[in-house]
Formats: sequence, C-alpha cells, structure tokens
Amino acid sequence: MEAIINGIKIFYETRGEGEPTILVHGLGASHLLWMPQINVFPEHFKTIYFDLRGHGFSEVPEGEYTISDYVEDLKGLMDHLGIDSANICGVSMGGMISLDFAVKYPDRVNKLVLVGTAASTDDFKPDMRDMFLKDAEIVEKHKTRAVTADQFISTVYSKKFLETVPKETLEQIKERISKAPYLGYVRAVRGLLLKGWSVEDKLDKINVPTLITHGTEDVIFGVNAAEKLNIHIKNSLLKLYSVGHVVNVEAAQAFNELVLRFLKSF
Repeated sequence: MEAIINGIKIFYETRGEGEPTILVHGLGASHLLWMPQINVFPEHFKTIYFDLRGHGFSEVPEGEYTISDYVEDLKGLMDHLGIDSANICGVSMGGMISLDFAVKYPDRVNKLVLVGTAASTDDFKPDMRDMFLKDAEIVEKHKTRAVTADQFISTVYSKKFLETVPKETLEQIKERISKAPYLGYVRAVRGLLLKGWSVEDKLDKINVPTLITHGTEDVIFGVNAAEKLNIHIKNSLLKLYSVGHVVNVEAAQAFNELVLRFLKSF
C-alpha cells in the first residue's frame, strides 16, 4: 500500500492483529531486510513494515535525508494509520531513527528494540564512514548500486554467514541491493554521515523497556556502541550474538524468539 506522508509517497504493509509493532529498516535496505520477521511477528502482533523515503518502493525526493526527516515520516505514517503508540523495532540506521523517535515522541513508544545500532554517527568506525561515502560516490557515478553490491554484502554480513547461507539467499540479497534506488541511497548516506546526528546526551530520557541486540563481529559499529546504549538507557537489556551487523537476519530464529518474548513480557 502507499500513503502520502509529508508530501512523499511511502510504501507500507500491515499484517496481523494486536499491539502495533513497527519495523524500521536500515540505510540502503528496504522492508525486505525484515523478511525473517515478516512471516513470524504478525502471528503475535499487528506488524507494520515500510520503506523509508528514498528506499525500496517509496518515493525518492530531492535533497539529503536526515534522521529528523525519517522520524517525521514515521510519525506521519502512524498518524495515517491511526496508531497512537507502538512497539518500535529498528535495525542499524533504523535503530537511530527509533532512538530519535523515542526521544522526541516518548508517549508514542511502548517498547523499543534496537538492532546493530548506535546513539551517534560518531560511533561509526572511521574506515566504515569512509567506505560508505566512497561507495555512494561510486554508485552515483555509475547510476546503480550493482557495481558495489558484492563489497556491500561482504561488509555488512559476517564471513561465517556468507560461507554457510544458501547461495540462493545471497543472490536474493544481491539482487535487492542492485535494484535499489541508487539516488535514494546516495542522498541517505550523505544526509546521515555529512550532516551527522546524535542523541547520546538524551538517552536518559528514554524510559520505555528497551531491548538492545548486537553482533560481536559487527564491523560498522563496535560492541561498545551497544554497551553505551545499555548503560545510559535505564530500563534496557543487552543481548550479544556471534554474528555480523544484521542480527535479525544472521541469527533470525534466536532473534525472533528473544524479541517476541521481550515484547510479551511487559
């Protein structure tokens, strides 16, 4: 389905019944990053997944996108759907959006699930920050993400995952990246990394139950980024997995069991 949110066409889907739970994907991805959850969570919750501006099936507006832009889009989508409050689950940049949303609109968050994320763009490992900016430059030049899809995949996912996952799954991941709107990716990378963002000094304002998951082999954000969140968010729990950046994909079954148990426990 599509909705006009803040003047932009946003793709979304709603499945299941019960307490609303919204899934927020990361930089350069789409709602399909949540594939391991899309067929599971709706059995327990009303699950909403969508594509951020410039990503997936959503419109690619002009300008560089900031976390604040995404936050207002999320709020607008909730307003459109008549959802007063929801569980918010965010992975990577989606976790940053979720954190910022929880700070700005605390009454609209029931529980928070943060996956492979951080409280500030300063938490990007320096070489990863440079990698994303260089990647965006190459993608813009060639007008497609296909040229750097293999490198992107080898960065985001752990070596073990890449060696053991079925070949068809890897091909699907590569195809999704290759076909993604290249300009949306470029604008998202620059909006995030060149403009910067942080809620590090506002984490103590988050009072909702919060689950933090992180991969010990995450090369984009170190485990210290997750530990920082755990220290400063009062009512939080940290769970580490021996995987790379995308915990909800690499450790899907364990992640699903943990998140569902967490969301049902309060």
